[in-house]
Amino acid sequence: WREAFVVGACLAAAEEAAAGGTAAALRRLDVACIMGAPQELLKGLVGAVLDAERDVGAEKEVEERGGEQGGRSASASALGPLEAIPRDATLSELPDAQPACERAAAAADGSYPAEAIKSYWERDVPCLLPGLARAWPAVAGRAGGADSADGCGEGGWADLEWWRAAHGARTVPLELGEQGGDGWREELSTVADFVDRYLAPSTRADVHAAAQAVGGGDSSEGSEGACDVGYMAQHHLLEQLPSLLEDIEVPAVCAVADGVSKINAWLGTRGTVSPCHYDSYDNVFVQVAGVKRMRIYPTSQSKFLYRCRGGWKGQRAWPSPEEQAAAAATGGGGKGTISAVDVEAPDLERFPRFAEARGFDVTLHPGDALYLPARCWHHVRAITTSISLSFHLN
Repeated sequence: WREAFVVGACLAAAEEAAAGGTAAALRRLDVACIMGAPQELLKGLVGAVLDAERDVGAEKEVEERGGEQGGRSASASALGPLEAIPRDATLSELPDAQPACERAAAAADGSYPAEAIKSYWERDVPCLLPGLARAWPAVAGRAGGADSADGCGEGGWADLEWWRAAHGARTVPLELGEQGGDGWREELSTVADFVDRYLAPSTRADVHAAAQAVGGGDSSEGSEGACDVGYMAQHHLLEQLPSLLEDIEVPAVCAVADGVSKINAWLGTRGTVSPCHYDSYDNVFVQVAGVKRMRIYPTSQSKFLYRCRGGWKGQRAWPSPEEQAAAAATGGGGKGTISAVDVEAPDLERFPRFAEARGFDVTLHPGDALYLPARCWHHVRAITTSISLSFHLN
């Protein structure tokens, strides 16, 4: 049925674009992409629609200038100037976890060739690669601004104004609400609405939290520290927006395997969480903007993590109460790829063996990367508004 849906969406998009409905056509093509349409099918259609949309936008701008309307650009936020995603954060600590993560050694020029992680890859041991992506335009920004219609500017991907102006009309899948909460749901949104409703309030909360931490904020400004949780999680965004590839490089360490099979993007507010789980593939995880923290447990700790088989998607939702109860009943001997334990606030009465689990914490700042072997347990929390990429190794 997916193939039929994709073909129907492409045909409908072509008709809408021919009738001048470029926005509706673009949304249909984005939904087709989200549903797995091949890029060789979509590339030409999306390019034609975008060209038509730019032509319409240019004509509208000329008309507005001629009429001296001086209105706000369609790509501008009604919220006014937007804060950029902070490069750092004042961190609240998780409970102590030892030992610390091992660090790969960089070459003399600061780069990380494949040999830098070969010994870790051979032993299935996670390792930190500080500053691996520090020179990417996505991280450091592009001197002199964007050099193409869609390339990032001086602020890199942390610049929410750029996301809105360059990609605001595109449709992406979102997860909304806190994990484990009754209001958690999935929906589609334009990038512009995602920025306005979630990312912009989140970055304001980041700035407010930093000011509070150093004593420079007014504690009465509680509303500035509040934001709803929204997450574009595990999405093939770089296939949908291939111009983003201009702003990154596939890490050289990925050559330790047979290359990269997939690149997923994670873009969300502060407070997004991926429950403790493991993946079936090796992964090089790169932090592009903002700060994330991972709690990592080696495969050897599986017997303490109360594994369960949830009917959930891609390690994205907490196990249900029934699944947690079933995992607790096994005494830690169950099977599955997700832990029933909330590792940030474990219920040791239900999961007593978790007290024996030994893990470690890793804090990732912009430009940092982490090699995660397959079957290595990890829990992820965004400390600030955050953008990350995961490179799945073959």
